[in-house]
Amino acid sequence: MLNPAVDRIRFAGWVATSEVPSWLSASDIYTPPSANEGLPCALLEAMSAELPSVVSSLPANLQLVDHRVHGLTLTCDDHAWIDEPLLELLRDGIGRQRMGAAARRRISENDTTNHVLRLYEKTFSRITGEAA
Repeated sequence: MLNPAVDRIRFAGWVATSEVPSWLSASDIYTPPSANEGLPCALLEAMSAELPSVVSSLPANLQLVDHRVHGLTLTCDDHAWIDEPLLELLRDGIGRQRMGAAARRRISENDTTNHVLRLYEKTFSRITGEAA
């Protein structure tokens, strides 16, 4: 028997940058497929759009997503790691909304332009020995 969620899944492929906000607002869950990541800008965008995420346990992802707070985190050493967590989030609308709201809060509190600028100012002040 097919899972009823299957007909709701869309793999959009590449989309223009201008279309990303529309795709994010139409989504329920975000999951980046990469096994290697620096600063995951797409994950930041998804979290800003209140999407819970299913992410691998890469350090860059774990700096943003706390397990069961902002989404689900999993080891990436197994190719079948993603199906159960995605189905779990699809089935749990309340948990999905809670994690999505927490993701949005994390980004708005920690990754705004002003916040990042303050962090740079502190770093440069320590380097130069001057007060910020």
